[in-house]
Amino acid sequence: MTPNGIEDLSIPKAIVTRILKNVPAGQIPMQKEAREAFVKSVTVFISYISMQAADVARKTNRKTITANDVYEALSVSEFQDFVEAIKADTTAFQQNEREKRSAQTKNARALKKAALQATKQQTVSRADSNDDLDGGDDAEGAEEEEDEDEHASKRVKGGDDEDS
Repeated sequence: MTPNGIEDLSIPKAIVTRILKNVPAGQIPMQKEAREAFVKSVTVFISYISMQAADVARKTNRKTITANDVYEALSVSEFQDFVEAIKADTTAFQQNEREKRSAQTKNARALKKAALQATKQQTVSRADSNDDLDGGDDAEGAEEEEDEDEHASKRVKGGDDEDS
């Protein structure tokens, strides 16, 4: 499906509105038509810069657009004043994402470790309860067996005395 016009390529209005609310001009009331003009302007700008970046990539025999291609496209399109600020924002964003991933990895490892310890604890608890069901631990069982052996041998000896 090929786009038939700018309407087919529009950036979601909610995203553009959220961006507009976070800039100083966002404190000023804005007509609905002005928001729609921003949506169309953003769409045209992104389309234009992406075509420029694609041209930069093609000139170097690549099919994939890189961040450097976008920076070059901005410079060629006379937006070079923004390139350094965009690079700094991109670096900060990437660092923030790395920190988030690192924190998520640490949390996942901690949860996995806690789950493993809980599983081990449950296994130990089950083993202890099985010992209790089987008559206690081995030391107590051995003592009980010795006591039973003594009683049995006394009965046998007592029975031998009666026969004589």
